Amino acid sequence: MIKNFIQLNARYLSNLSTTFISQAVSALSILLLTPILLQQLGTTQYSQYGVLVNMILFSAIFDLGLNIGLLRKLIHNHPNNLALINTIFFFFVGSLCLLAPLFWILFSVGFVKVESNFYYLSFFVSIIVIQNFLALFFDNIIQSANKIYVGRIIRMIRTGIEALALWWVAHTGSILYLFITTALINTVYLFFLFAYAKKEFDFYLSWANCKWSLIIDHIQYSFWYFQSALAGAIVFNAQIVLISSIAPPAQVTHYLLITRFYDVIRAGLTNFVGVMFPSLSKSQANQDWAAIARTYQKVVLRFVGLAILVMLFSMSIGQYFFKWWSEVKDADALMAFNCYGILLGLLLIENVPNVFLAALKKNKWPSVVSTIQGLIGLALTYFFLPIYGITGAIISLITAFLFTSGWFNFVFMRQQLKQHLK
Repeated sequence: MIKNFIQLNARYLSNLSTTFISQAVSALSILLLTPILLQQLGTTQYSQYGVLVNMILFSAIFDLGLNIGLLRKLIHNHPNNLALINTIFFFFVGSLCLLAPLFWILFSVGFVKVESNFYYLSFFVSIIVIQNFLALFFDNIIQSANKIYVGRIIRMIRTGIEALALWWVAHTGSILYLFITTALINTVYLFFLFAYAKKEFDFYLSWANCKWSLIIDHIQYSFWYFQSALAGAIVFNAQIVLISSIAPPAQVTHYLLITRFYDVIRAGLTNFVGVMFPSLSKSQANQDWAAIARTYQKVVLRFVGLAILVMLFSMSIGQYFFKWWSEVKDADALMAFNCYGILLGLLLIENVPNVFLAALKKNKWPSVVSTIQGLIGLALTYFFLPIYGITGAIISLITAFLFTSGWFNFVFMRQQLKQHLK
């Protein structure tokens, strides 16, 4: 029985296991590297570095959802795939001309607090953003063949090398050198992703293969993926930028440490659902809604159990481990840590219908609701942060979530299943 299960689910298990191991490597690098960076950079510079890293993560929305839209089109064997691949590639490369000046303006006017090196930081931050676009671009080409495990193995190696390099460069105490190091490593990483993507999907990159008329159509096709990414960025990354502009460096650092600690858990567990995207999209193409419904029910129940475990962990041994790892003993920070554990548990459960709806391209209204959630969270944070500190910021997120996506996505997913199972 076990042997049959493994044979039937071999590809999913390989995708899942490599994803889990890749996240474990990322988690280990974060846990080991964060205290070193904090020690070498100091509280003020580390808070700046953390905010810039979150700016890079926030800037993932500037791919306009084109990458996830491309993945879906490749899975569904959409016509003009070769031309679309070339057009998107050169569109991303050309985005550097817009992003570099944009970041320079944000840094120079003080919207994002950076003490010096505006020109160089804006250039290398924008380079890393473009590299992230292209990494996801090549990885999605590989994923379209349901070979997620390949991209995960390559990323795992890249993460390990980057962690060692940043550890070595951290002693300079320079934020700029850290970003230069990341950009250089990303260049090599992209080469290996490109090499395997080309092996998996026969294509070559040439300006002559571009059809710019396709880009408008693809932007429209991918709009709700962009909207969904924007909502996620507002909920998480934009809040950190807001906090950095209001709170003192010590509070910003505490918040960054809490989110970095929990991101290890969040990224690892949410990927259990994320790796199902290609198979769910294929099931929809085959009109196998009964299989989708069965899978959905199983995954929701499992994640309810995982969420309960995460909440219990955060309020017990998780707090002791966090204090040892971060050397943070502040009572307000520890209260915020517990509250973030509750938030994470809720988000883990809600991530299930979120991923399913995205894979089925039924994410229009969930994206709108998530955006409203993010804006409410930012407004509440602006009001409660000066009064209750970072605990107030996290309670703001929980409140916004419960009144929006916390119930809407489940109701909407249930309606979609009922509609297609008639």
